[in-house]
Amino acid sequence: MMTHKPQRDSHHASQRTTTSRYASHRATIAAVLVFAVVGVLSGCTYKSEESPTGNNAIASTIDALSTNDDIAKTVPEAVKSRGTLIVGTSADYAPAEFVGSDGKTLEGFEIDLTRALARVMGLQADIRNSTFDSIIPSVGTKFDAGISAFTINKERMKQVNMVSLYDSGRAFGVAKGNPKNVDPEHLCGHSVAVQTGSLHEEVVTEEASHCGSGEKLTIQSYKNQTDASTAVVGRKADVMVADSPIVSYAVNQSQGRLDTVGTIVNRAPKAAIVAQNNRPLAEAIRAATQELIDNGTMKTIMDAWANKGSDIPEAQINPPVSS
Repeated sequence: MMTHKPQRDSHHASQRTTTSRYASHRATIAAVLVFAVVGVLSGCTYKSEESPTGNNAIASTIDALSTNDDIAKTVPEAVKSRGTLIVGTSADYAPAEFVGSDGKTLEGFEIDLTRALARVMGLQADIRNSTFDSIIPSVGTKFDAGISAFTINKERMKQVNMVSLYDSGRAFGVAKGNPKNVDPEHLCGHSVAVQTGSLHEEVVTEEASHCGSGEKLTIQSYKNQTDASTAVVGRKADVMVADSPIVSYAVNQSQGRLDTVGTIVNRAPKAAIVAQNNRPLAEAIRAATQELIDNGTMKTIMDAWANKGSDIPEAQINPPVSS
């Protein structure tokens, strides 16, 4: 049985079995498959809605936010005098964050959330695309904060302050009809696609260590979540493991080529991360998050990205977690 833990974001994942990003193999997959799954590459969103870049309701909601003077006063002077909140994200995790159809504009519910937080704090959001596993080491130097589906866990709180934003669970995506008969509760004997540096990778690695010799679990680790999704579409991997909004989005974009299997498990809070020595900034982000929760903006943003039911009642710094 799998030992479940919170997801995406362990910077230290051990005993990894990695694969190449198989560029040559990927080139053989029909373009329609690639673009169907990875809205990141094509800028696609749900057919029933446009991205917030073109969504007047979301844009207007964020533009209508006012600076909360009490919160703005708590922002550290170095950030306040600059006038911008520099935030690192890994824009390969649609619909949380991805690159739009113009090849440069960052979109997604965490992008909208970051802009809204900055506005409440009296700042402009300067959101910078980076690789996922480089963000935590860069917080406090290159970035003021990181917002990239970081799951709150005890190990992470030893390295950074974590401000709870919303929650999500772990989900599993397979090819249409689940031809490999994947059971999420027993992945031994299957090839599993995960994002490099994620806690999904660590959890799957742990399960692999308990598989018998006749049921080897093969881990395919990819720098980008989009590559993990494409591996399942191209039947290179039997199943992908990722946060529930990401798997749901991939399925919706796959034009019938992907399914979810099993149920969403281990709902856990996601966080903005801030350097341990910058508690005042963590508190400012916490207060701004709470304002977005209280005034309904958080729910509006999440609902717009078909991520309903993920909002939390209270934002906290380093909240208690089980693992």
